Amino acid sequence: MRTGRPVKEETPYKIIIHTNGGRKYASTKVAVVGKDGRKQYRHKHWGTLDSDNRFHPNVTYFNASPAERAKLIFPAGWILDEATGRGEGRRGRVEYCRDDVDRQYGSEFSYKKYL
Repeated sequence: MRTGRPVKEETPYKIIIHTNGGRKYASTKVAVVGKDGRKQYRHKHWGTLDSDNRFHPNVTYFNASPAERAKLIFPAGWILDEATGRGEGRRGRVEYCRDDVDRQYGSEFSYKKYL
């Protein structure tokens, strides 16, 4: 039985263009083994491409770890301005104004006037 062509290590990380419904998506092909043991390839979308080959990342890209993002291999002619520099640092905590309070139940003084 033939074994087929050997798979390169970088193949799962190569970004390809997947066109669906008139839109161009930057995606990778992920191999999924079904219950019957057959391989099926599914697209994992990392963002979209516009007509100028500018890459617009989506939530999947930003939720991936920086190590996983570094493994992705983009084609040479793409403009990656939006993908670099965002989401690399740690998120800060939310800052509230002094007047902000939990308004779900109101303050303790608001209901005392009705007693």
